[in-house]
Amino acid sequence: MPTRCHLCGRDTFIYNARSVMVCEACLAPHDQDAGWKGYRFRTIREREMFKHHGLLPEDKGYPCVLRVIRKRCRPRLDCPCRAYGIAILEHTRLWRDGDRRLVWTSEPYNLDQAALDEAVAQTYTPLGIGVQVGGYSPHSPGATTLLRFRALRD
Repeated sequence: MPTRCHLCGRDTFIYNARSVMVCEACLAPHDQDAGWKGYRFRTIREREMFKHHGLLPEDKGYPCVLRVIRKRCRPRLDCPCRAYGIAILEHTRLWRDGDRRLVWTSEPYNLDQAALDEAVAQTYTPLGIGVQVGGYSPHSPGATTLLRFRALRD
């Protein structure tokens, strides 16, 4: 009896990743160097981030935006991972892309564009962190905005 891939819907050879079934073709772009073959998706959000953005969760260490530039979290309120509150930082998570680089995401419900512009200009750009706005947000599609924070240089 054929099984359908949760990412592409094809009937094909499937990796059983706990409750998520993923075919070889969907995993192929991420198999070669990353070693992600047979990754077990734990949540629908993980599967959707992989499907739409090619990101897999990074579970090692504290999920702080400073990790994308290889620095440690400053455990006070002045750390950039806490400084702006829910105006731009809500439902945050640390991921790895296909090149194994860290990506920190935030999915706020009501994005405050003025607060984002201020944060980018005063905090993230001087640290060497770029911010991409938009794209499919799996936390609550249509109600949240996806922000992706990456190192500007490697």
